[in-house]
Amino acid sequence: ADAEFNGVRQLVVTIYVEALAQYAQKCDDTEAFAFTKFDIRRASGQKANSQGSVHLSPWQLENSDAKFKQCQEGAERLIWDMKDTREPQFLKKLPEVFPEIAYMHAESEEVRKVYQQTICALTAIYWVVGDQYEAFTRGQPADEKLTEGSWKEISKFMEPFLEQYSLDVAFVALVLHVLGKIPKFREQLAPTAKGHREVLAEVMTTCPKVLPSFIRIA
Repeated sequence: ADAEFNGVRQLVVTIYVEALAQYAQKCDDTEAFAFTKFDIRRASGQKANSQGSVHLSPWQLENSDAKFKQCQEGAERLIWDMKDTREPQFLKKLPEVFPEIAYMHAESEEVRKVYQQTICALTAIYWVVGDQYEAFTRGQPADEKLTEGSWKEISKFMEPFLEQYSLDVAFVALVLHVLGKIPKFREQLAPTAKGHREVLAEVMTTCPKVLPSFIRIA
């Protein structure tokens, strides 16, 4: 609150904690609740200097074996059915299987870019697995378009990595490795780390349970 309202001369500032109160009511895990990450944001408009509210961060501690099992089974189905899954359905399933994708939803251009790059990388693997040359090259300029010969070389190179566990690990790595680029993630979980790789390494060491995908494959 001090940081968010720094410089405000208002004698009384009201902070609404409804989101935190609701979370407290439904959270029966003392470790997870003690870890709870949130920030305080000002109200908009005329109340900006006198009111604020608690906003829970999307990265919270996960201790539920049922949640890990759900994600594991979802990943297995996603990969097993990938060749027969249409692209819109594949994209729809990604956040269900990899919860960390929700960490990339924010209003800033920086975080939107992280999200877009991640989805693009995941979809590229989907195209390779399904041998979808046209989909892979549809956004490429005609004079720079990947040739079918090069596509076949890529597909051949990827063959040893297309078994289920390898694909799962590849998906998880693509989702996790960019999280350190999210400012609020870095600020709340690894404030002293330098560089996004160091941020992720510190989170994996100090609070790995905020990364359900990492926990289930570790």
